Amino acid sequence: MGAVNAMRPDLHVDDVPSVVAPIAEAADAGQDLKPAFVRAITSLGFEHFDFLCLDRSGSDLGPRWSAWGTCPASWADRYRERNYIAIDPVHRGAMRTALPLSWSADSFAGDKLVAEYFDDAAACDIRSGVSFVLPSPRPRRLQILIAYTSARSISPRHARAAAGDLWALGAYGHAILRRTGTAPDLSSPGQRGLTAREHECLLLVAKGATSRDIALALSISMRTADAHVSQAVKKLGARNRREAVAIALSEGLLRR
Repeated sequence: MGAVNAMRPDLHVDDVPSVVAPIAEAADAGQDLKPAFVRAITSLGFEHFDFLCLDRSGSDLGPRWSAWGTCPASWADRYRERNYIAIDPVHRGAMRTALPLSWSADSFAGDKLVAEYFDDAAACDIRSGVSFVLPSPRPRRLQILIAYTSARSISPRHARAAAGDLWALGAYGHAILRRTGTAPDLSSPGQRGLTAREHECLLLVAKGATSRDIALALSISMRTADAHVSQAVKKLGARNRREAVAIALSEGLLRR
């Protein structure tokens, strides 16, 4: 049976839950898995999802992280630009409970940074959702499934009705992602929260470029080039450009 064969044998399961079966079948057929996940998520009343991988042994700037899913590109860009991984109430809240966490802006009142987080998310049509931590044999590396919606809040009834299927999508779905090499990992440029432009500038620094060189290459001002590089240095927890490049190379963020 296709749904069975798509699972790793060391999971010791005879079948997968019905909500996961179309995803397993798509994996068996070598198809793109994202449309199957989208159909499953939307059938449960959500609009977007993310599988988030994070390493809690990161610096004060937040854990190293990477994500795979369908959250709006505008939110992904803003999330990296503001380094929201360092204060994200959604995954921090999920880490404090073994149960699925229903969340919205009203769930985390009183903190200015968190209020800005939810204002930015709402501007990208993300206002509430459910998240939970997936079982993992490595305590410092967490896998979290986040289901998003544009609704102002998630009703308790909705959260209860979706909880079982969301857990199945998270646990079994992540196993399928690992098997197919699709799961998010910490070797992607998304870790440390570098934006695409910061990554581009740091890559040029690694090749020996000065701020003037970067400005000419990217058609930006020297001041803007310096700002991008300085932000990359800060996010990497480095003391200067040279150290930032060394850290980025050691973590697989840059390829000369």
